[in-house]
Amino acid sequence: MKYIKEYIVPFSIAVFSLVLLCLCKSAPASKLWRGYSILYVPIEADWAEASRILRDAGCDEVIDVENQYVPLEISEKTPEVSLSLLSIEKSDYLTKRNLYFFDKSNRYRICYVPDSQLHSAEKAVFEMNRNGISAGMNGNAAFPFIVPIACLVFAVLLVLFSHKRKSLAILLFLPVFFSFSQAFYSSAVISCLFMYVVYLFIEIGDRTGALLCIFRNVAIVLFLAISFLAAIFNGIKCSLLFIGMTFGVAALTVLLSNYEKFLNSKKMFVSVKIIPAKMISLSTKKSRGALLIFAALTVCVLLSASFSSSVSQFGSASNIVVPGPSYSLESLPTINDYVDWRWETMTFPYISLNGRERFQRPKRGSKIVFTEYDDSSGIIEPLERSIEYNSDFVSNAMAVVDGFDYPALEKFLKVQNNTSTGYVSSGNIRLSLSTIMFLLLAIFISVGLYIVQRHFRKTMILWGRG
Repeated sequence: MKYIKEYIVPFSIAVFSLVLLCLCKSAPASKLWRGYSILYVPIEADWAEASRILRDAGCDEVIDVENQYVPLEISEKTPEVSLSLLSIEKSDYLTKRNLYFFDKSNRYRICYVPDSQLHSAEKAVFEMNRNGISAGMNGNAAFPFIVPIACLVFAVLLVLFSHKRKSLAILLFLPVFFSFSQAFYSSAVISCLFMYVVYLFIEIGDRTGALLCIFRNVAIVLFLAISFLAAIFNGIKCSLLFIGMTFGVAALTVLLSNYEKFLNSKKMFVSVKIIPAKMISLSTKKSRGALLIFAALTVCVLLSASFSSSVSQFGSASNIVVPGPSYSLESLPTINDYVDWRWETMTFPYISLNGRERFQRPKRGSKIVFTEYDDSSGIIEPLERSIEYNSDFVSNAMAVVDGFDYPALEKFLKVQNNTSTGYVSSGNIRLSLSTIMFLLLAIFISVGLYIVQRHFRKTMILWGRG
């Protein structure tokens, strides 16, 4: 039982924390749509020229408003298509689907590029800008490697500064892995400040009153508070993972302490440090140097975030409000709306203009029965025909979409799988104000503490001895 309590339980907690970080990975993303990227040009730009550049680059599957047709597999001369073009149906699907091709303020024209042609489209955008067309794209966000790299560099330097390098290296593994798992720019602040606290603790951890000394230190409590607040601003998932990581590091600390006690029990003589933790200064040349290194790494992260964020992807259009996945009141059509519209269009010529069917939204089980006439045999004969809104009707509608020989918007909608759609600001994929705030705050506090420790280390007002 003692073995389980001292080794199995803390080891299991640490492993559980690591598994959570592996399963709940997150990274900033600028991609709005599944399988497609947005390409925009100003509304006043020469679209004919932009379209030519796209074709020359090999982008022949771009979904644009000009290559859309009535999304039916039947002839344009049929009454179904003719009536739908007159816009006398209850559904406004054909009108509302055009909203996908413009931003909310109608300042930019939007089209959708399939991922298979993303690289070619990026070349086309570059060529458009060379020709005076201010085009841009919202594609894949690059993984911010600067975040885990900065954390890894800081961890290595802390290990080199420590007199317990092996133990510290084990304890810093989870915070570094956290920066890989939650690769937000503010995660650099979260992980590095947490690692700095662990570094200070490991320096006095084998002395009496070490834990109390750490938590009575104003600066350390401030570091932990900033780390947790930054995690909260990254979302509930990130904050819960931060708590899990903290428990994981605490479990590893207990595991290492128990293992050290076990090794000491095998020795003939064990040295005991008689000076308590509160008598040991946490302000050393190495700890102050670590603060400056942290500040420098945070500056690097901030500069990298500024240059590589999606602000540069959208350029001057960084604040446009574009169609995107959203649970807003201003909803745009989905693939389900297309299926409903198709039902209404196929049945509209055969229902009574005064009947209830005209004003009801179709639902599963709805059925229309009408009479057609056939003269193929030389004699006009009445034939009864029916259209039923069931799974076969929906499957047939999806098959029709797949069979379109042009880049139909319905192909795009089908890939989105009925995702609720409205308008989203391109600002939600930029470097957020809260991220900038935490990065600047970390720089200010680390440099400020360095100055306090460097010039007022005798008074130790903030740092103290516990």
